[in-house]
Formats: sequence, structure tokens, C-alpha cells
Amino acid sequence: MLFLLYLTSIQSLITALLIFFNKKFRQEDFYLSLFFGTIFFHLIYKISILFFYQDANLFEKLHGSFSFLYGPLLYFYMLSVFGKPISTRKICYHCIPFFIGFAFNIVVVFIAVTNPVFPKIIKLSNLIVMLLLMSSFLGYSIYCLKYIRSSNLDTTRIFNLKISIVKVIGSVYCSLGILTVLGLVLLAFNMEMIVNLRFVYYCLMLFIFIYVIHIRFAIFFEIQKLVIELKNEEKYKNYELKSDEMNEIINAVQSYFKTKKGHLDSEFNLDKLSADLNISKVKITQALNVELKTNFYQYVNSLRVEEAKRLIDKKQDANFVTIGYESGFKNKSTFYKYFKQITGATPSDYKKVLEEALSSENAFS
Repeated sequence: MLFLLYLTSIQSLITALLIFFNKKFRQEDFYLSLFFGTIFFHLIYKISILFFYQDANLFEKLHGSFSFLYGPLLYFYMLSVFGKPISTRKICYHCIPFFIGFAFNIVVVFIAVTNPVFPKIIKLSNLIVMLLLMSSFLGYSIYCLKYIRSSNLDTTRIFNLKISIVKVIGSVYCSLGILTVLGLVLLAFNMEMIVNLRFVYYCLMLFIFIYVIHIRFAIFFEIQKLVIELKNEEKYKNYELKSDEMNEIINAVQSYFKTKKGHLDSEFNLDKLSADLNISKVKITQALNVELKTNFYQYVNSLRVEEAKRLIDKKQDANFVTIGYESGFKNKSTFYKYFKQITGATPSDYKKVLEEALSSENAFS
């Protein structure tokens, strides 16, 4: 348990710093980094209690009230993603439970610890905090999830990725709220939980850290992709190639691949296409970027994926590696990467869907 506590605290600090020092730092990133920073300080507080008092009961029962900030920070992050204003008054209002709870914990730690009725104070404070945490976890999480469901969401992938962070954290804290209810019920009947709630909490925190870092990287790559697209548009905006000529080039390229099947050659490149069509590489590149919103290699790989889909449908017993090579891919990893990227499924999943569709057709015939 102690190792998990240290691991969670280190991971929370790393996640907070990664978000805070991001070059594309935005307002919502502030609340997200503050969210993970709060988790870090909460865990440092718990480690300090254990270090100074060497009391497992005190460690379990003194919460520090940092948990009262999780719901508000999730709420503020969601509002900032939606571009809603957040006033200082609203921030202070939502943070009141934390300030009251933290002051109470200071009193308990530095005064009540020497009092003969200390165990009763600890037990009572633990009960009050658990009741309030249950309300906080469930209240904020359910509100955020309902807000997202009732809102007209943007269709951009970056926005949806940010919203997915709210959904995951909200779902996790809904689960924690339900577990807290279960803990209170067992406490009322003087029963012990089979699994330590704190252990579950730390495991869920680690899951959130890993998920958020994964999503942040996905957002970073989406931003880089948008930057490249904007640069391409800017690059070709003032180029003298006209729309009719670009359409002719696209028709020539499509006809070439339909008849010559150049994409089935893993060594095929833009130089080869340019030489065969007697059209400059710059013109081909511009036509693909402007008319089809893609580049040469993305276009060729999309054709290879279509060929792979055809082969999977035709050769039911064929090996996927063989299909990848026959479709023009150089190796298995590249084949799987582009197939999943373009179709949203792995080759095996795609084959499974085809088999199920075929079974359904046979059943009705």
C-alpha cells in the first residue's frame, strides 16, 4: 500500500507538470494541472501524517479535505473547455468546503491528538467527511456528465478528446461516490470491506493519470496535424495552378492507380508517379492537398488499405501478413497501423465483422 501511495503521488506530480509546462498551454490546462497538483498535495499530506504519527488509524481517518477540490476543479475544467466564463466569486464559492474542512483537520491534528476523547473525534470527523465526500463526488460528476450529454458538442477531434477527459474523470468519481456509499453502509453495520477503499482509490488515480497523458499526446499530435494542414494550405494558396487543372491531375492520378496499380509496389513513390504521368511533383502534391485534403503517402496507403479489405473479403483463410505484403505495405506493423487508422478496426476485427455479416445474410436467405 505504501509503495502505491508513493507511486500515485509521483505520477500525479509528473502529470501536473507535463500539462503545466506544455507549450500550447490554455486556460483549461490550468485547471487540469491544478487538479493533478491537488492530488499530489493531498497525497503528500497523507504521507506526512504517516511519517510524523506512525498511526495507521490516523492515516485512514484524517482526510485533509483536499478531496473537496476534485469536483470543483473538474467542473471548472469542463466549463473552460466549453469556453464558459469562470468568475473569482464562483471559484471561492465552490472551494468553501475545502477551506472549512482543511481548517478542521488542522485543529484535529495539532490539538485533539492530545485529548482523551481523540478516538471519538476522529471517528465522528471521518463519518462527516465521508458523507460530504459522497455528495461532492456524485454531485459534481453527475452534473458534469449530464451537462456534456445535454450540450451541442463541437465536432472537432481535439474538443472531443478534451471532453473525454471530463467523461473519464467524472465516471471514476461517480464510482468512488458509490464506493463511499457502500463504505458508509458497512460502517453503519460495523462490517469491514473486502477490498480497502484507499487501495481502489489509488488504482483509479493511476488509471486517470495514464489516460490523461495518453489523451494529451493525442491532442498534441492532432494540433501538429492541423498545423501541417494549415501550412500546406498557405503554401499552395497563391500557387498559379487553377481548379480545372487540379481536377485533371486528380483524374489522371486516379486513373493511373486504377489501371497501373502502382500502390501494390511497396517501393512506389512520388518520383515514379511524376515520371509516368509527366506531371511535376509540385503540381501533384498541390492537387492532392487542395482537392483531396491529403498527401501522396496518405493517398497511396488508403488505396493499399482498400486492396487489403478486398483481399480479406476474397481470401478468408489468408494470413494477414501475406495480405499486407500483397496490398503494397512494406511490413506488418505499417499495415496494421494504417489499416486501424483508416478503418478504425484491426484486420482481425474487420474480418470478424465481415464473417458476422455473412452469417446474418445466410440466416435470412
